[in-house]
Amino acid sequence: MQKRADAADIVVTQRPDTVSWEEISQLLKAAHADNVRRGVRMPYPQLSPEELREKTEGAGGRLYVAFCEGRLAGVGAVVRLEKKFWYGSGSYAYCFLGAVLPEFSGRGIYQRLVAARQQWAEESGLDRMMFDTHEKNVRMRSICRRNGFLPVGYRIRDDHNSVVFVKWLHGCPYPEWFVRLKFIRLKWKRKRNAKAGS
Repeated sequence: MQKRADAADIVVTQRPDTVSWEEISQLLKAAHADNVRRGVRMPYPQLSPEELREKTEGAGGRLYVAFCEGRLAGVGAVVRLEKKFWYGSGSYAYCFLGAVLPEFSGRGIYQRLVAARQQWAEESGLDRMMFDTHEKNVRMRSICRRNGFLPVGYRIRDDHNSVVFVKWLHGCPYPEWFVRLKFIRLKWKRKRNAKAGS
C-alpha cells in the first residue's frame, strides 16, 4: 500500500509555461496505459499536443497540473460549456483530461485536481460540474462518486459507451433516489434504442 503524500508534497497549479503540451500528452498516455491494456480506450490520450491545447486553452478553459515530490504527477482540465439537459440548463464546468501517473496513484492527487477545478467553477459563477468517463473505467466512476458526483447520463459512442456524472455545487435540486432512477431509465432506453438501430 502506498503512503499518502503530505499536503506539502503535492502542489496543484494552473499549467506553467515550463510544462509543455508534449509533456501533458506523454503523461496522459502513460496514465492511461493500463486502461488501454484492458481495452478501455479514452479519446484524449490519442490527441496530439496541439489538439489538447486547443481543446483546453483554445476553448477558454484551464489546465491544472499536479506535482508530487517535485515531479509532474497529474493533470486535469476544465472549460465552460452551455447546454440544456434534464438535470439543468445553462453554463456548466466540463472537466476532462483527468489523469494521475500510476506511481502516484492513491495519494489524493486526483481529489486535489477536482478541488482546483471546482474552485475555478465557483469563481466563474457556475453551479454544476460535469465529467464523463468510459463505462468500463470502474476506478474513475468510483472517484466521481467519492467526490460528490452522481451519474445522470449515458452516451452510446462508436467505440465505447460513457457515463455522465454531475456535481451540483450548491446542493442537488433533486432527491438522490430520483437522480439514480432517472439515470437507470435513461441508460436502459439508450441501450434499447442502440440495439434496435443496429
